[in-house]
Amino acid sequence: MAAPASPPREPGRPTPPEGVSGSLAAPPAVYWVQVGAFLDHKNADRLAERLRGDGLSAATTSFEQSRVLYRVLLAGGEGGRVTDDAVERVRGLGHPVETTADGPAVTGLVPLRKAVETSHTLRQQGVPVRLKQEVSSSTFRVVRVGSFPTVAEADATLAALTARGVEGVVVRER
Repeated sequence: MAAPASPPREPGRPTPPEGVSGSLAAPPAVYWVQVGAFLDHKNADRLAERLRGDGLSAATTSFEQSRVLYRVLLAGGEGGRVTDDAVERVRGLGHPVETTADGPAVTGLVPLRKAVETSHTLRQQGVPVRLKQEVSSSTFRVVRVGSFPTVAEADATLAALTARGVEGVVVRER
């Protein structure tokens, strides 16, 4: 007796390993319309209530975002202290200097690329500097409308919200 024929394979789609059912597909995507992200949860709650009052399925969720930023600090010579003359020299080269708990800073908190560019420029001008990393995080309250099985349904809801003056973006979640 001949072995049963394998079902036809879609081009570009891998064949499941022997003995594994093709039903192990990833869960279907779910689409939402995100209409806001707020640091103050009260603002998120007010918007969600307003949308619910308009008959929409609105919910809030918390989302934490971390950032890593850098500060370019003047480095002291022997003894580690930055002299007033060094600070004045840097100001004379056109760089603002502010006093911080970590010592004189040439920048506020900036992304790594900007910190590296500034430190290279100062080093080329003979100014010793160091970078200080600072990590911060913020918790946002995100307001979402719906839960849609297709992007078309989410897009239709977004269009209706936009017509009401509520801006948003379709978000895909797995």
